[in-house]
Amino acid sequence: PYRVLGELRNVLAENLDIDDNEWKFVWITDFPLFEWDSDTNRLQPAHHMFTMPYPDSLSRLDMVKEVIDSRRGKLLQRDPHTLKEVSEFLLQIRGKQYDLVLNGVELCSGSIRVHKRELQEKIMEIIGLGKEERENRFGFLLQALEYGAPPHGGIAPGLDRIVMMMAKRNTIRDVIAFPKTTSAQALFEGAPSEVDDAQLKELHIKLDL
Repeated sequence: PYRVLGELRNVLAENLDIDDNEWKFVWITDFPLFEWDSDTNRLQPAHHMFTMPYPDSLSRLDMVKEVIDSRRGKLLQRDPHTLKEVSEFLLQIRGKQYDLVLNGVELCSGSIRVHKRELQEKIMEIIGLGKEERENRFGFLLQALEYGAPPHGGIAPGLDRIVMMMAKRNTIRDVIAFPKTTSAQALFEGAPSEVDDAQLKELHIKLDL
């Protein structure tokens, strides 16, 4: 529903001919840490699973598995009341995430990261990653966190989006020197293209055609 309302806001702004010569910035914060994905029927990170929860949300992490497991049957049936109940509970578990938005367009996105192994493993467990999978996929990170990683975070600005808005264009492909098409093809470079056997051998890739 939130995505639909976001799109509706942009449509209304266009239809009501709201002055786009004014630049209105807003920081979006206090995102939920988790969300229930009805397509895959599982709990997913709302941003990514390396986001640091707020202190007042830490105590609720131990309740997540119990809440989901006790309502899993109705969640699988997509019961509206249960989906609403679970969504309201998950909204109470906030992550330190932030977006910078200009006139309805997201310019930057970032977060404060988890820097403690115990907490990182708990979040991974909540979204369904078992101990073996955690070690196989993220063992290097979990081990690094044991060495005393400091609190840290970052943000990634979309400079091409800022230029797009300054130029009053509707797509970033208009302001990128060598843009890809919507099917991820780079027409200037002719990519993606075929690779020879030597390249495949070097990358240890075998094609079964």
